[in-house]
Amino acid sequence: MAKVKKEKSIPIYTESIVLPVLPLLLGLYCIYIAVPSLIIELESQKHTLSLEDIYKDGRMGILEIYLKEKLRTRFYDNCPHTPYENLL
Repeated sequence: MAKVKKEKSIPIYTESIVLPVLPLLLGLYCIYIAVPSLIIELESQKHTLSLEDIYKDGRMGILEIYLKEKLRTRFYDNCPHTPYENLL
């Protein structure tokens, strides 16, 4: 009978794969949620607006006034500036 040569197998642990990838995924998620955007849903349509573009165009005050009129008490503004300063 011929002898069968056994090769040593090296076990691959899940932790050795997941641990290096986990910080990368967490970092990508943090970047994703840090991008300010406004999502507006109208019936069956969904629109995403970049708040950065609105701010750069100087229309933040108009947006704040609009949201305060439509949402009334449900709108909470945590910014220290007044929304009317861009309109004057």
